Amino acid sequence: MKKKLLALIVFVVLISVSVQSYAAKGVDPITKLTLTKGESMDVKETINNGVKVYLISNSNKIVDKNEAAELLHKYVQTKVEAEAQSEKISTQDIGNWKCGIVVTKKGYSTQNGLASNTSSAKDCTYTNVFAIPFQTYGREIEKGSQLANWAGAVPRYPDKIVLRQTTTYSGIAIAPVWPPQLVITGSTGLWESLPITGEYTGSAERLGSKTYTSNWFGSYYPTAEVRDSADIYIGGNIYRPESIIEFKKVYL
Repeated sequence: MKKKLLALIVFVVLISVSVQSYAAKGVDPITKLTLTKGESMDVKETINNGVKVYLISNSNKIVDKNEAAELLHKYVQTKVEAEAQSEKISTQDIGNWKCGIVVTKKGYSTQNGLASNTSSAKDCTYTNVFAIPFQTYGREIEKGSQLANWAGAVPRYPDKIVLRQTTTYSGIAIAPVWPPQLVITGSTGLWESLPITGEYTGSAERLGSKTYTSNWFGSYYPTAEVRDSADIYIGGNIYRPESIIEFKKVYL
């Protein structure tokens, strides 16, 4: 875990070297990335409805829109994964948490294959082995990323894009812990962006959350479902690509 964390930190630091500092209030920081043909891509970090959203500020100069979108998603996912690992080390008992790998799913609109949504998420499971036979189990969805992309040439830009993220937990007597940016209904947390205009792609940080349950022998970890979508408005049409990632029960 330490080697992986070090590699993530090095990646983020190398990218951060190219970040331009802006002292003026209201000016967003810019990170410069390079595409395979040498094009420079400027990534702008903004706050949208309480969540970090990353946009390409010079998107009008980008030739390969799909490559730029993929690089944007990779940058954001690597950045948030490093942050999640750092937070876990500083605030939690690592010995009781076992984490999986990042799962990425890409979905397309059933109406138009040029509209896509890509989401990446990773889960961790928790076991309190010091409370036998009444043990505590948990599941956490760490910080991840979401990308909405319009690959069409005409029009080059949608009228607007709205991002939507949901995380739903299931299990016996679960007690989810949510970040304040989410709207909670039962055991589901929802975040929805404000409309994004003048962009063909945008990547948002997925907020992390977790849940716990305490039961006798024969219990299992809670399940979690990540279901993200994007509303991409083109003229009178709304295209809604969706990505679904399931983290199922692990029986003990």
